[in-house]
Amino acid sequence: MSSYNKIERSLAQLLETFPRVRQLTKFLYQRLMYVINYSLTDVILSEKYTLDDPFLDLDGETFFGYYDKSSINSRGDMLTHRVLEGCCSIFVKLCKGTLIAVAEVEAWNWQQGAMATWLSDDLVAYNDISDGLAVCCVFSISCQKVVSTHKNAIQCYSPATQIYASIDYKKLNLLRPEYGYPKLGIEDCDHGRGISLFQFSSGESVGKLRLEEINNFLTLSDSFEMSKINHCQFSPDGSLVLFMYRAYRNDGKHSYLLAWDYKDGKLLKLMDNRVVSHYSWFDDTKILVWGRGGDETGYHFVDLDGNLTAIKFIDPLLIGDGHPSINTKNLNILTDTYPNKARLSTLFLIDGAREEKIVQLKQPWRFNGPCRVDLHPRFSEDGDLITLESGHTGRRRQYVLKKKD
Repeated sequence: MSSYNKIERSLAQLLETFPRVRQLTKFLYQRLMYVINYSLTDVILSEKYTLDDPFLDLDGETFFGYYDKSSINSRGDMLTHRVLEGCCSIFVKLCKGTLIAVAEVEAWNWQQGAMATWLSDDLVAYNDISDGLAVCCVFSISCQKVVSTHKNAIQCYSPATQIYASIDYKKLNLLRPEYGYPKLGIEDCDHGRGISLFQFSSGESVGKLRLEEINNFLTLSDSFEMSKINHCQFSPDGSLVLFMYRAYRNDGKHSYLLAWDYKDGKLLKLMDNRVVSHYSWFDDTKILVWGRGGDETGYHFVDLDGNLTAIKFIDPLLIGDGHPSINTKNLNILTDTYPNKARLSTLFLIDGAREEKIVQLKQPWRFNGPCRVDLHPRFSEDGDLITLESGHTGRRRQYVLKKKD
């Protein structure tokens, strides 16, 4: 099926300074291309794999959320969000098949759910809203109850240090609502807030980074009301927090990839050429990122000194943006694509120079914009399974990909 080529992507780049025109042009062009490239095919699956829905006993729509954390723990227990009649709940399916209801939550969105996170094989963290504030709750599988609540919502967690990062979800409601929580509102938003770090066991604050510090470091004068932080990720050893700083200016959005050494209070600038999208730690000193480095827009490796190496893939589908994850056992790369001209999203497994196309799944037009279905592929903790989301059946569901014996 036809992908969007370099000429089409270059024309889209030319419209970056006119975001509204770009959005309308993209909307119309994608629909025209869909009509021209229409296909009845919903699933193209490699013969080496099986694709299964593990939550057939749950009605409604199921999904895990973002690609930067695993939905399956080391025991094989699996987390999911379930949305039914507008209400979102979190469930765990134990490896033995037992289904446990964790909570019904008000803090959720289609892209990241409630940021459900395995803290251990027994403990699950997730966000909720209490007294008008976004909070982080911790649920014990063995006790089947909430065992603690923290007054700052979780963004990401470091198993190595047992520290979690928090950002202002009210700011996301204001500037990027598809990653915010509609029931939280925007009142009393601290526009200068950046990243706050907390020790999970005690709730003690262990670091704060404000937007003013980022502006000073980058020698910028962005309005705090029109800039934000999102997509934080701890390095594998827990010593650095990787994040995207994004400013909305008169000529559109400008994104920067930064790392914060919170113990030494140092910031590192990794990418600053306007476009940064999705990324994942490859190891403690190298990051795989989709963004613009020099004249190259695509996947790059970047080190902590900001040195960039563009990755040359063979398949033209891999020119475009995706959600990359790393298998820590063998450093294989898992990434997806946005729907092509026939609305097929593709999942790739990359082992060195080998690019394996595992599955292509058709995403209906009803899953578009803020309620889109991205595959968001992720490895299980042991690296043996892959979980993802898709809407190819007409419903958003979480699936498991398993390699055949």
